[in-house]
Order: sequence, then structure tokens, then C-alpha cells
Amino acid sequence: MMQAINMNLAERRHRHSALLEGIMEHDVNWWSSAYLSVLGK
Repeated sequence: MMQAINMNLAERRHRHSALLEGIMEHDVNWWSSAYLSVLGK
């Protein structure tokens, strides 16, 4: 937690951007499709 609190703005923005990219790529539609695909195997 302290690492996040002490992190500079550029690093926070970089990490936030990476997390947001993952969320945008693996949204609820992706998860449901992947889940149903596994169930069908």
C-alpha cells in the first residue's frame, strides 16, 4: 500500500493505463464467451 501511495504520477498513470487496457480487452462478453466455451468442451 505504501508503494502505491508513494508512487509518482507518471508511474501511477502508466499502471492505471495497463489495468484499464486489460479491462477493456477482457470485458464481461469476453469472460462469458470463454466460460461457455470451456463448458462446451
